[in-house]
Amino acid sequence: MEIHGLWYRVLEILSDRRILGVSNKEVINKGICLPPFPDDDWIRDSRVFTPGPGFAGVTLFYDCPSPISTDLLFFPCNKNDDYSNVSVAIANNNNIHPQRCSDSVSVTILETSLESLRNHSWDLKGALKTGFELQWRKNYSEECWNCTSSGGACGFHIFEYQTFFCYNTSVYY
Repeated sequence: MEIHGLWYRVLEILSDRRILGVSNKEVINKGICLPPFPDDDWIRDSRVFTPGPGFAGVTLFYDCPSPISTDLLFFPCNKNDDYSNVSVAIANNNNIHPQRCSDSVSVTILETSLESLRNHSWDLKGALKTGFELQWRKNYSEECWNCTSSGGACGFHIFEYQTFFCYNTSVYY
């Protein structure tokens, strides 16, 4: 599924709670040490989705001199990767100086995954692959039922993410 130019794997759909579980396909396919994937910052500005329950944001810093903060978890990368290390900010801290790093990206994970990282599980890729939950802002069940009953598939217009659209029919809702 593509949202704002980012590809996500849909992990679950809980339509009764308007929850969509997703994870970033770049992380699943390429890992955390390849070029940074785009920020997940679009979620906070979305007209369709709002952060789901248990939403947590973390920042990944690439090729930082070690250590730039005691509040960062440090992960070495393989020698064939584009970066030599990735550090994860697991707490809000003003003592982190990202200008000393090559790059950074904001990503979204579940609060439970963040707690595991804080307890030194060291499974960053697993935390990112577990994904996070989005909640769609409006209950589209009636429109979607009408759409699927007429042979279509419900979704949102690719260029106007706030507009409900019924695909593969001549009936628009």
